[in-house]
Amino acid sequence: ELDNPYALPGTMIWTRVKSWDNNRIVGTVFVPALIAGPPEIDDRGRIVYPTLADGLLLNLTKDRLMKRKPRS
Repeated sequence: ELDNPYALPGTMIWTRVKSWDNNRIVGTVFVPALIAGPPEIDDRGRIVYPTLADGLLLNLTKDRLMKRKPRS
């Protein structure tokens, strides 16, 4: 997957993030995200993608990324 990444840097993609209300999780929402760099291997040995989503830089695995917006 490092040689043939699921998403290239600069690609817009979708992911699910936690929705907060008064410091408690109330559910999850789908948000657009930007792949911020090439895939990396994290400290657990997983391949992750640096992703800007909902104002945060997150390292997400391929199973948390979606190329199309899910139906609501």
